[in-house]
Amino acid sequence: MLPFPHAFPVVQFLGVVIQFGGAALLAGLFALLRRFVIRRAYFGAWLGAWASFTIAIAALILRYLVPWPFSTADDQDFTVRVLYFVYQAGKSLGFILFLRGTRVYVAGGRDGPINSSVLLLGGLLLAAVSAAFAMHGLDEMVIWQGIIAVPTLVYCTMAFATLKQQRVLPPPSWGSIRISIFCST
Repeated sequence: MLPFPHAFPVVQFLGVVIQFGGAALLAGLFALLRRFVIRRAYFGAWLGAWASFTIAIAALILRYLVPWPFSTADDQDFTVRVLYFVYQAGKSLGFILFLRGTRVYVAGGRDGPINSSVLLLGGLLLAAVSAAFAMHGLDEMVIWQGIIAVPTLVYCTMAFATLKQQRVLPPPSWGSIRISIFCST
């Protein structure tokens, strides 16, 4: 077994690649299922969230796993700052779209009282500020990300946990099943 310092880059590599693969698969699944839920605004918001996460993690892959020119560049380099902005914007927009999808789902298809464009603008502003002022790389970016991530995930969890109304159709009664079988024969 390798000592931890030698194994750490491998673990970091696998973690980023697995996160990218998972986010891309979920975005693809939501994109394929989107045509079956055309009038469900929450579904489109969740698709956008997973696509945003995929783009954010792709920026990390470019930054840390592409050998040239990004992985050898300093954190203060302009191209690295652009990649950090793409990462932070993708994550922030993803969390905001998860929040929007949850609000619409819990409200039964209606958007909540907070305008979504204001939330999206706030997420982009946070991404720009954090990409400009985070001087110590990805670790500091994740701390800035917590400003949006923690309240969003807490709200989504509480909203789904306290959801009283069931969102699935009740099963048909036996009488309607018998009628449909009789009509089909």
